[in-house]
Amino acid sequence: MSKTIVIVGFGPSTSTAVAEKFGTEGFSVALVGRNKDRLAAGVSALKARGIVAGAFPADAADPAAIVAAIRSARSELGPIAAIHWNAYGGTEAGDLLTADPAALPYASEAVRGVLGRKPIFGICLGHQILGLALGGRTYKLGFGHHGANHPVMDLRTRKVEITSQNHGFAVDAESLEGRAVLSHLNLNDKTVEGLRGVGVPFFSVQYHPEASPGPHDAGYLFARFRRLVEAFPRWGAEALDRIAAEERGAAAR
Repeated sequence: MSKTIVIVGFGPSTSTAVAEKFGTEGFSVALVGRNKDRLAAGVSALKARGIVAGAFPADAADPAAIVAAIRSARSELGPIAAIHWNAYGGTEAGDLLTADPAALPYASEAVRGVLGRKPIFGICLGHQILGLALGGRTYKLGFGHHGANHPVMDLRTRKVEITSQNHGFAVDAESLEGRAVLSHLNLNDKTVEGLRGVGVPFFSVQYHPEASPGPHDAGYLFARFRRLVEAFPRWGAEALDRIAAEERGAAAR
């Protein structure tokens, strides 16, 4: 089975040239995008040239959908060799070959458009994108965080959670001064593991509270988000502060 080049946000001009270039060099080509007709036409053109190709519809503004499409491409066409990523909207941004959240400007722009209008809970990449949407910075870790058993402290309760992690970048807390506060801290290297909005109803964590089969120390975050969603229509931007006060009161009893 040949290796596969994934083209996310497939469109005319550069995308077609990239697809043909790698296809004629023996790679399979996976086309990912929202426009099914454009994807079908692209696949037909590539197959007419003897290139193995497949279409995988997904919204390029939805990271989870893109991940699912890439997994489908790997299963159907073969191991992924590289990803060519076009900026959302059809302009050409270049090749994305890292997990750098700053390489996804359309995602942070989309989140910026809903900040303050809806409750938001960011996890891992979502946490980093929230930081960028607020005007902050991210940076590459010297050593990424991968696997389980990473100790993280909730700075409000001082409780330590054992977490699962898988990331190579982190948010620079100082770049968010006045817009977010540090809520969780990595006890191994003192990097940011959680943020809480200032006057904006959002919170986020760098690790994976949804990790299965575990650990489950951070499962309370989902209950917190549910309360935030329920409280937001009544309290708006104050909803998260009110929930935090309720949690402090419950912990004191």
